[in-house]
Amino acid sequence: MLLGSWTILLFEVSFPLALYNPTVCAAFLAAALLFHILNFTTFGLNRFLFAWTAAYPALYFCSTKRIFG
Repeated sequence: MLLGSWTILLFEVSFPLALYNPTVCAAFLAAALLFHILNFTTFGLNRFLFAWTAAYPALYFCSTKRIFG
């Protein structure tokens, strides 16, 4: 449990790095999608998956533009 919680915290803190490169962003989004699917199936949060994945196209778009770097 301790390792899992620290892994999620480090993933969330390092996520802004994904906006500098589209390839890295795609990897971060794939990991985030897996995380949200696991939350959806484990905890039964019906709208959780759709609410968070709706922002993924915007994040990928920002990584393809040179807005942040």
